[in-house]
Amino acid sequence: MAPQPLRRLAQRLRLVSERLRRLVRPVGDGQRLTRAQESALGWLERKGPQTTADLARAMQVRAQSMGATVHELGELGHVRKVADPDDQRREQVTLTAKGKAMVAEVAQARELALAALLEERLDAKQRAALGEALTLLEELDLER
Repeated sequence: MAPQPLRRLAQRLRLVSERLRRLVRPVGDGQRLTRAQESALGWLERKGPQTTADLARAMQVRAQSMGATVHELGELGHVRKVADPDDQRREQVTLTAKGKAMVAEVAQARELALAALLEERLDAKQRAALGEALTLLEELDLER
């Protein structure tokens, strides 16, 4: 088991990240996407076309749940299924132009909201320290 100071640090990080998510979540709520839909769109934007099963594994949900999410995103016009170039029996989920625009729109709205918060509540020295801390977090390479 991790030592208590590391556990406390991990707890603080988890709580802060959850509060940040809740803080900026309403900014994208006008888009009426569920968290699962947003996650799937973001993953497709970063990683490219995926099978529904691959998306389910990446999002750590059941394949049936991801199938429903993909279906809903398809109904909204954000994704479409195309034949897998390596195996015509399989289908890959890919972002449409509308899906890419949605990802960009939600991300931009949230980034603007966070930037305003950082400008309002932190001075230049604190923002620089936050930048250094983020560099350390990025080195964890969370998407491996």
